[in-house]
Amino acid sequence: MTTSGGELSDVDKVSLACRALYSGDNEKLKEANAFLTNWQQQETAWETANQILAQADVNDTANASTPSFAAQTLRTKILYDVNDLDTEAKMNYVKQQIFAHLAKFHQHPQHHALLKQLCLALVGLAIQMDSLWPNLVDSLLESFGQSVTTYAILLDLLKFLPEENRNRRLLTDTAKRKNNAQRLEDGMPKVFAFLQQIQMPNNTAKRKVLECFSAWAQFFKQPESLFQSRDSLLLPCFGYLSDNELGSIAAEVISEVLGLFRPDEMVQQGSPQSMCVQPLLSCVQSIEGSFVDLLKGPSTPDEESMKRFVRVFCAAGFALQEVIVKHPQATEGLISPLLLSLRAPNAPALQTMAANCWLDLVECVGRTFGTENGAGYFGPASLPQDLVAVIKRMLGVLVEAVAVPEDVRNPVEESEEDWEDWRREAQLLAWEASQRVLGNGEALCLLIQSLQSVNSQGELALQQLGGATSSSSSSSGGANAALLERRRAARAALVLRQEAHFYLIAAVGWNFEPPKATNAQQEEPIRRLNFLITELLRHLSTVVNQGPQEGDNRYMLEFSQATALTVIQYLAQYVLEADPPPPAEAVILKGILSCLAQPLIGGGSAAGSSTGSSSSSGSKQTNAAYALKEVCRRSRDFCAYEQDANGNEMTGSPCGLLAHLDALLVVYERSLPVTSARAHVQVTEGLAEVLRQCKVGQVFRAALERLIVPLVHGLQSPQVTVQQIGEVMDRLTVIMDQLRYGIRRELDPSDQECRQALGDAFLNSLFPIVNQLCLSHAEDANMIEKSTRFLKHSLRNFPDIFQNILPTFIETIATCFDKKHLSSWLYASEYTVSEYGDIPEHRAMLGQLFNRLSASCVVTLQAMPPNDLNAELIEDYYGMYGRYVKCTPEIVYNSAHYPVTLQLMEKCFVVPCRESIDSIMGFVETVLRCGSSEVAMHLLTNHAESLVAACFRVANCNWNDEIRDCFPTFLQEIHGACVFYKLPHVYQTAIATQFNAIIQWRKIASENEVSLWVKNLQDISHFREGSGGQPGRSNNGFGDGRPRGYVSGDARRSWDTIWYRLGQFQNRRAAAVQDSKAQGDAE
Repeated sequence: MTTSGGELSDVDKVSLACRALYSGDNEKLKEANAFLTNWQQQETAWETANQILAQADVNDTANASTPSFAAQTLRTKILYDVNDLDTEAKMNYVKQQIFAHLAKFHQHPQHHALLKQLCLALVGLAIQMDSLWPNLVDSLLESFGQSVTTYAILLDLLKFLPEENRNRRLLTDTAKRKNNAQRLEDGMPKVFAFLQQIQMPNNTAKRKVLECFSAWAQFFKQPESLFQSRDSLLLPCFGYLSDNELGSIAAEVISEVLGLFRPDEMVQQGSPQSMCVQPLLSCVQSIEGSFVDLLKGPSTPDEESMKRFVRVFCAAGFALQEVIVKHPQATEGLISPLLLSLRAPNAPALQTMAANCWLDLVECVGRTFGTENGAGYFGPASLPQDLVAVIKRMLGVLVEAVAVPEDVRNPVEESEEDWEDWRREAQLLAWEASQRVLGNGEALCLLIQSLQSVNSQGELALQQLGGATSSSSSSSGGANAALLERRRAARAALVLRQEAHFYLIAAVGWNFEPPKATNAQQEEPIRRLNFLITELLRHLSTVVNQGPQEGDNRYMLEFSQATALTVIQYLAQYVLEADPPPPAEAVILKGILSCLAQPLIGGGSAAGSSTGSSSSSGSKQTNAAYALKEVCRRSRDFCAYEQDANGNEMTGSPCGLLAHLDALLVVYERSLPVTSARAHVQVTEGLAEVLRQCKVGQVFRAALERLIVPLVHGLQSPQVTVQQIGEVMDRLTVIMDQLRYGIRRELDPSDQECRQALGDAFLNSLFPIVNQLCLSHAEDANMIEKSTRFLKHSLRNFPDIFQNILPTFIETIATCFDKKHLSSWLYASEYTVSEYGDIPEHRAMLGQLFNRLSASCVVTLQAMPPNDLNAELIEDYYGMYGRYVKCTPEIVYNSAHYPVTLQLMEKCFVVPCRESIDSIMGFVETVLRCGSSEVAMHLLTNHAESLVAACFRVANCNWNDEIRDCFPTFLQEIHGACVFYKLPHVYQTAIATQFNAIIQWRKIASENEVSLWVKNLQDISHFREGSGGQPGRSNNGFGDGRPRGYVSGDARRSWDTIWYRLGQFQNRRAAAVQDSKAQGDAE
């Protein structure tokens, strides 16, 4: 920015730029942003900012943005550029200047944003100065504590001191933070004395004092004294909770102080903290009435008003948890508001907070009474009954509070993150309560009985209104609109309450194992539980298959049905595992399958439904398919056949789900044309899980034919599309994956017969079709990816059978890859060599395949521009090389493309994909560990430096932490190899070079810190004691005799600190200007 009069001073340039920020001209705004961002980075900004503040007119509010930006600049420079102040004199000068600016502006409240920045700058400088400002607290009290007019500045400074010490944006070392924390702890008594003697004539003064008190509460060593002192700042805070101005800070103070109490000392008779139990309970009881009035008010209370009370109740609950567990009746005054907090209306974040408190209480019960590892099925007799009654009350409140709010129409689409968090926390609380206190059997009984009560009440309400709970959509023609609306509301309320019960029943029953009676006393509770679960499953079948009536919210009904399906899949395990089986086990399982099948083959809505829709059907089908898959998956852990007296399976008497194999096949066949591909894949997986248990070859072959034939017909259809081919491949892959037998373990004759049947189907029917489809659609990436996945599972399932078509498969790989370079074929060659690389007669074919793929792919990689790399191709190319090095290294090292592949690593390393980078690093590690000494030393000598440089260059691009965090292990691998092959200088030189070439370290750290970082990364490997040079398997699983090493903690911390600091430095530039403009707008 220049004028006709010549060059302007820096002060004038900054003033003009600050005014341009508010001009409304986008071009000027852009130019001003660029100038101010660049100016803040200059070392001269220190003096210019001080000049602006010194020359500013405190009464010139029109141009207040300029001194405000100057103050913010001082704060920013102290955060990030304090290394510019490399002498004690420079630091003291800046300190004196900030003191002078505070003295100038402190009596002008219109500059409050400027004053805040100056206060933050001063406390940040105090931390950076460390021992150069040893009497920090004393000097602040002396400078600003002598006059009431400077109390506001002093309170801000004192408030910011502890907060800024925790600010990770302040680029300072840990030692300085610890030293500053110690100085604050030593000065705490003087600060507390100052706060107690301040007069607080109004709420503004009270807020200032309480904010400062809250910030310093962490340093109190005797929190019990705050309940005993006459001039305590804590006790009045309980009375401030209802005040809209002071309530939030009062809750903050109380929570901070209560967090200092130790639950074990609170319950210890005669301890200093135990003397605070009754005063604290009295304080809680004194505010309970205000909280109840708030909840019962004419309108729904706002969340902020409720939050003050809930925070206090929960903080008290954490502090008194052991007192509550041991004396529940005496602490009823706290238990009651904690239960109320679970019901905070329209405030799921507060309900989550209350649930966390209850979780701590439940865990405390486990620690206190030794039920941490489980409370059995019906709860231990050792638990006090009044404590068990409290947890039962909590479970009753929870099942009401977890219900979907009535104003939510579609819980799936309208649910917010806070509500989902609350539901998950409530589910966890119910499960913990069942495991540690009530026993999961007792908890299930309570919830099922509660559900039965809800159903009875709902049916009675509908009967009184002249309605019913059935799915019939008919209604009385003469009923008026008001009555119809009341019926609809009654049905909606019933659905909400049912879903809440289903949700918690699922939590308690997700891994429920049927109890076994060990004595006659336990038989009756177990019979009762079996009866309740059987009745529940019958009820769930009705719920799942009912359709919405006219005017009903079908979204809520579907949501409830989805939860009910979850309960079914969990409790089906109970039926399968119960020993002895519950009465009519076969009937119950048939009912479960019928319930799950109806949405899949019947369109998802009841026959009598008047409002069924395709979207409704799709949602229910997906949920039912998943539930069916899970029920079938759980069945694999149980016996599929009845056993004789000797424990031998009787293959003529299948039991469990295998006894219903024909019914499952019917569901599979009838659902194929009417369900979505996604849902039918789940059905296929479930059926394959059950079929895997079959040990009768004839039955297996017949069932397998019913599984595969419809899919083969689909693939052979002249009208089949590429998308449909992919969907069929998904099903075939699932079948092949679930029916895995392998050849590396001994198979009994029945399993061998089933495996042969599957192999014959693949060899004679599936492979010829799939192979031809690959050749015909070689350019369709999605279809090829799904086909090669199917072929991979087939190869791994029966490699002995697969090798009959191996030459054909290898030719297909090469031919299709020539047509289009799809990474799936590189992966196919990888798993092929993995399986057959150790068989001599196949090596010639594998070598030809490798050279053919390499020759073609190298050209493609060389031609790719650096900013448009194919991540998948890189991942699978280097994955193929790594696998060949492990299995047939001579093929790789004799290849003409190996040197080019090494040279391409540096180019390919910058691809922004973690999997691709992992593949390159895995290839390098494999060469270093599996190759000969000559091969490894050649790689280190010629490529180690470029690989280290690539790690730093990629990390410096500010990509995500997932990519950046993988490099230390790779660097340790290179370092370990350099040490092993006596080339440590190669790695150490590479590390030192990168600090000077890539990292702008002078802006983010002192020279001593950087020297330490370099040293830690140069010595990145920590070798396990006694492993150096000894033969054996390394931590990577290679038997190369290398020392077993891992990344040292110092190196890992140094690596993380470098990029955190550098990221802060890079990101703060533009943000600093935007922060200043936002503050100006606020003013």
